[in-house]
Amino acid sequence: MNRFVLFVMSLIFFTSCGSTKVAVKQITPVSFEKRILVAVGDIQNHTDSRKHDSFMESLSGNLIFEMQATQCFRIIERQRLQSLLKEVNLSMTGLVDPMKTKEVGKLLGVDAILFVNLSSVNYSSKKSSSGFAKSETETIEVSMDARLVKVETGEILSASRIVTPYTNMFSSFAMMKNGEKVDVDSAVVKCIDESVKILVNDIAWQVSNNIR
Repeated sequence: MNRFVLFVMSLIFFTSCGSTKVAVKQITPVSFEKRILVAVGDIQNHTDSRKHDSFMESLSGNLIFEMQATQCFRIIERQRLQSLLKEVNLSMTGLVDPMKTKEVGKLLGVDAILFVNLSSVNYSSKKSSSGFAKSETETIEVSMDARLVKVETGEILSASRIVTPYTNMFSSFAMMKNGEKVDVDSAVVKCIDESVKILVNDIAWQVSNNIR
């Protein structure tokens, strides 16, 4: 009986989930008159799957909030950038051309444009078993990058990249189960949301150091 209890306890201990936490950097706010005016674009889905497009709009809205919270930038409304791009028949991906970035930046009257990309989403699963005991480990890795580009010169003022992992482990013994398979879409959204916060933190930290 004791061995059985210990075994069940080990299964419970084995089951866990969540994305890895990354320590954020301490940012000293920039005085208002020194803050650069930034246009924040939508997060661009550069993965092979279009299913992630549905996450982009709501999570792109978080960029504005996170950028504003750093107290390092002045931010224009995202809708202004979207409206202008529509007027000139251009997408965010089209702004990789420095001349287009400069043109759009001047029309908006901003100093820089923030680009954020969802680069990849990878899922893997590893199963193991011993007798009646079975376990499975699922891993999701979300890779994102961001760059703040000066519209006048095309210079990259700051850039950052992060890979955020999410791990889910569950197990079973005979008819007993502990944990369950992950909801992949929910896990991806959580990883993107966490990545956005870290990327903005790093971008703001670099800019605030350069300004001073």
